[in-house]
Order: sequence, then structure tokens, then C-alpha cells
Amino acid sequence: MRECILFLGLSFLYCASSYGQSIYGVVEDEDGEPLSYCAVILLQDGSFISGMESDINGVFKFENVANGDYTLGVQYVGYSDFEQEIVYEGQNIKLSVVLKYDPTEICEFGPTIEIHPLKNHILSQRSNSIIVDQYSKDIAGTFGDPSRVLLRHTGISTQNDQANGIVYRGLSADNINWTISGAEIVNPNHLSNAGTLSDQSSASAGGVLAFPLETIYSFQFSGQPYGAQLPNALAGVANLNFNSNFRNRNSFFKLGLLGLEAGYVCDKKVKVNAHVRYSTVGLLSDLGVDFDGESIKFQDVFLNVGLTDNLHYIGLLANSTNDKAPIENPDINATEKDLSQINYKSDIMIHGLRFNNVKHNQSLFFSTKKDSRDVLFEMEQKLSVAEDMKLSYHGDYNFSDWQIGMNVTYYNGLRQFDISDFDDSYLTVQPYLMYNKMKHFNGTTLSVRSSLSTFYDTYNKELSVEPYLQLQYANDSFIIELNASQKSQMQSPYLYGLMSIDNVNSNLERSKTLAASLNLKYVQENYRILSRVFYQYLYDLPSQVGTGNEYVYSPVMNGISFLTSGALDIQSYGRTYGVELMTDFDIGSQFYLNINTTLLDASYEDLNATNDFGHIFNLTMTKEIGDHFLINVAFHHRGGAYENQPFFREVYQEQLSDYYRVDTRVAYRWGDKNELSLDIQNLTSRQNDAYYSGDFDMQEVGPIINLELEKQLGIIPILSYKRLLN
Repeated sequence: MRECILFLGLSFLYCASSYGQSIYGVVEDEDGEPLSYCAVILLQDGSFISGMESDINGVFKFENVANGDYTLGVQYVGYSDFEQEIVYEGQNIKLSVVLKYDPTEICEFGPTIEIHPLKNHILSQRSNSIIVDQYSKDIAGTFGDPSRVLLRHTGISTQNDQANGIVYRGLSADNINWTISGAEIVNPNHLSNAGTLSDQSSASAGGVLAFPLETIYSFQFSGQPYGAQLPNALAGVANLNFNSNFRNRNSFFKLGLLGLEAGYVCDKKVKVNAHVRYSTVGLLSDLGVDFDGESIKFQDVFLNVGLTDNLHYIGLLANSTNDKAPIENPDINATEKDLSQINYKSDIMIHGLRFNNVKHNQSLFFSTKKDSRDVLFEMEQKLSVAEDMKLSYHGDYNFSDWQIGMNVTYYNGLRQFDISDFDDSYLTVQPYLMYNKMKHFNGTTLSVRSSLSTFYDTYNKELSVEPYLQLQYANDSFIIELNASQKSQMQSPYLYGLMSIDNVNSNLERSKTLAASLNLKYVQENYRILSRVFYQYLYDLPSQVGTGNEYVYSPVMNGISFLTSGALDIQSYGRTYGVELMTDFDIGSQFYLNINTTLLDASYEDLNATNDFGHIFNLTMTKEIGDHFLINVAFHHRGGAYENQPFFREVYQEQLSDYYRVDTRVAYRWGDKNELSLDIQNLTSRQNDAYYSGDFDMQEVGPIINLELEKQLGIIPILSYKRLLN
């Protein structure tokens, strides 16, 4: 009760605010959509006075401005420069800045770079963040899921074709956190069991994101190192943003092999964006796609209501099921999973309010997720349940070069497994202070972005201080940037509840990390180059050592195993480091090319981490033919994952074969309202290695019988038709 009272008190800490004398406004494109991280400067008599970036909502604000005549300048990659003369006489001045799209423009002094595998696709990278917007739908193999768009970028790969897990620089997807406008939410993915060895719910991934891309204004993934305004995560934070301005949005319906989808948009006094989706992957069986006898369904209802210009409501109801029947005529190598009747069900509910203006931003969200897995094997029934509830608040207050903010989350969770039993709640509190300063002189810009947060949780009663620093130098062609941070993350409730003789797992400390990266970006009119070196050290990692040191199990570095019990009683360490390179070209004749590669090493103790791929390579090509046809081809190749399940000692630390996949998308648009598209994942139908599976021999301790190397999916073609209704 005291935790709830404290949470509510903190939630309204920033609600009272007043405007001082200032020049402020919002940067938007011609469709009325806010533009994030634009370079905004204030000049007087041609001399630089002050500079900043617009925030995620396009907002900028200059305070304590002396009376006089000024020039406001705004620049953003891919848009024409903006200038406006201002006569300031001590009064508040609110400006509306509209930038016009112009792909020939490059940024003279701003800290952003546009890297797009196709025209108009703003997949902006700033620091270690990637912003995905609506144009990402034209990238092959994404199926309207922004998490899958990240696969085309440096440093990121996937563990399994069936899931959208974000494997960032060799770290398990379990180390990702999800937020809406900065407020923590539960895992917002359908079918969280997809592509997992245990067939249990993963912490942050699933078959497809429950928020369709059409409903999202922007999806921003921030990997380590990142600033104090984001909550706890060792790898990164996936943040969803929804706006209450629906200009240039359309009502539509969509019919495809994945099911039915429809959206409604009303941009009047009360602005509404509603969306429904019903999908049946089982329809693909008619095309010969084998899902091992599974029936897979998901559906969701989304609502975004702009109550005022500054306040809007976000709501989501989602459900997914995965029912699997025992295989018929099993052979001698059939596993227990093959012979079982399995019924998996997941329900998601997310509701919240988002308030933002020039001075402060507030987000308050309530989210729940319940996953249950019912297994019937030889008349024996087992039920496992995982429940999560989060009530989260994010708020920030901006003044001059400073920002103060707060992240607060009340968590209540339940885990009922054979070897894990957790039923508890706790509160995390993270106040932070940020400082941003930009200086412009002689055609160059120097900027400093620093932040400091304290992180306290009532579960372990642990208090940590977590700093962040970014230094940046930019001119009309080069951007050099250094980032460094220290972060920590709460353990999974499953690990807290993992049964052991002395119950030490309930007292696990937060895992911690130190991360740094050095970036160099070179920008020209028709091409862009990005290079980066990164290093991340992880420590205070809970681990388990097998008898005789035959294995070391690290759930942080290898992902959570739902089949391993016992005490996680040693504090191990891990690291990941490497080099990332990217080039992006506008070749001409509506042809665009993006090539990127990553060389990395991910390890813990002296062992290879599960996602120690060694290398990641991407090639993405887009050809537009006139105003109607678009063809996108995307190739992804990485080294093989390592087998690190401690109970499969026969293949422990064995590397699987290299993973590669070719995806393609062909879209034809006509009449400004119709689109017919064919999206093909895994065009060559290569069945990549997935993981080893097998059954325990219950007559003896340890040996595994029927050990088999499972394969991933073959070709998946998705044909769909979309019609705009207004």
C-alpha cells in the first residue's frame, strides 16, 4: 500500500508548471508530423547565440532570451532549410516550423544522419538509436512489424525466424525493455513462445508486435550506451510513440494471407485512430507451409483518442493462441513435445494517458499480460502460468539547457512453473537530471549531452548511481561522437522464483553494465557512411556452475533456460565488442542501396555467448519503377549461434551453421488508394539451424535421448491487398 501511495505521489510531481519568457515551438513536416532531433539554432547579427535539438515530439524551447532581433534556423537531413526573422520584446513567442521534404539536402550542422534503403524511408540513426517510421512497411520480410525492420541494421540480428527478438550486439533479447513514451509496459508481442526451445514465453519478443505499424507514429530502439531518461535494460529499450495528430492518415481495410485488418481515422475536434486485426497463420497451410501441425491465431484492437491537442489516450486489447496436436505416426526419434497436446494462450491489455507540451511531458500506463501453457502427455497434464502487471509513469520537465525527469514502475508478477514459483511485487524509482549544450562556431558544432540518474528498487533495496555522457563534433560533412554509460537491470521474475535448496535466487542483485561507443559519420548528397567501434562490459551476472565445471549457465548472456533449476550462486561477467560499418547510396534512376556489416565478439567467463555470431552482414536494395512499382530485396547473413543449454552437455559450446536469409517484397500501387503486395520471407527456403532438442532419460541422471537439431522455417509468402477509404 505504501508503494502505491508513493507511486501516485511521484506521478503528479511534474504536473504543475508555468511558462517563462521564451521562444518555443514545434518542428513538423508538410503532413503535420513532428520531426525529432532537428538542429535548431538562434542567431543574432549572424552570430551564434544558442542551439539545441528538437525532442522526440519535435518540440524546441529557448529560455531567458534577451530583447532584440534574431534569426531562427532549423535544419534536418532530407528537408529544406528553414529560417525566420524574430523580433523579441520579452513576450512568449510560439512558432510553427514546417520543413519541406527535399532529398538533395544534407545537414550542415545537425547531429542526425538519414540512412534509408529506399526513398522517403526515414530510418534515422542518432547515437545508438534507430528510429523506424511508416515507410518501413516497404522493407521486405517485415510484415508490418517494426522490430523486424531492425534486422536490416548494423549490430542487430535475430535468434529465430518465427520471432521478432532483438539480438543487439550479441546480447540475448531478454535484456530488452519496452516503453510507450518512456513509460514501461509489459512485453507487447503476440505469441511470446514463438521460436523458443522451451515453448514458454520469452521476456521481450514474440511472433509479431501487437501494435500494428500503421498505428505507430515512430518506433525508437535505443541500444547501449543510452541516456538516463530510459529505464533499466542491459541491451536496449524499444520505445513506442503515438501522436494525436492524424493529418495525412487514412481509413483503410487490408485483406491478406495473414488475415483481415482495418483502420479508421477521424481528424476532427475529437481525433480518433482505431484499428482492428484478425490473423490466422494457419491459412498458409493451403500453400504447403508446414507449421508442424500447429494452429496459430492472433487478434488485437487498438484505440488512440486525441482528447485535446496535448492529451491523448492509448488502449490495446490483444489475444493470441497456439494449439498443437500430437504428431501422427511418430518415428523412433519423436520427442515428448512431438507427442504432446499443447495449448498456449496469451492475453495483453494496455491502457494509458500521454500529455505533452513545450514545457513538460507526462505518461502514465497500466499494462497486463498473462501467458498460460497447458500440456497433456500420456494422460499427465502440466500447466505453467506467467503473469505480469506494470503501472508506470514517465515525466520530464524542460528548462533552458536542463531537464529533470522521473521513471517510476510498480510491478506485480506471478510465475507458476515446475521449477520456479514467484508471486511478489516491487517498486522501481529512477529520478534523473540531464544537461544539453550546443555551441556553433566557424561552420562546426560542438555539443555535450550528459545525464545522471539514481535507481532504487524495493525488492532488493538496492541503490545505484548511473551516469551517461555524449560528446559530439559536427561540420557540414563529418559527425564524430563518443557515448558512454553505466546501467543496471532487474532480474527476470522467473529467476527470482527459481527453486534452490537455500533459496538464494530470491536475493539476486541487479545485473550491471558499462558501455561505450565511438561513431564517425560522413554525409554527402548521394551517399552516407557510418562507422563505429563499441565495447560493453557486463558484471554481477547471476550464474550457475555444473559439477566438475563442465558448464557455466548464464541466463543474462545465454537467455533464460526454462529447464534448468538450482542456485544461481556465482557472480560472473561478460563482454561484447566489435566494429560496425554502413554505406547508403542513392544511385539514381530510383535505385537505392544499403550495405552494412558488423564484426563482433560476445563472451562470458572464457566461453562463447549463445549469440557470439562473429559477423553480421546486410544488403538491402530498392528499385522504384515510375510511380506504381516498388521492389525491395533484403539479404541477411550472420555466423551461427552457440549451443549453451547446460543439460545438453553432448553439444555444449557447439556452434551451429551460419544463418542466412533472402527476403523480397513487390508492391504495385494504383489510383492513389490501392496497393497489392507480395512479401516473401526466406525466398530460397533455406532451413537454418534453430536449436537442439531432446528428452531426458528418467532412469539415469543427466543423459539425453533423442537429441536432434531442429530447423527453422522455410519460405513464407504473404500476399495482401490494401485499400484506402478516404
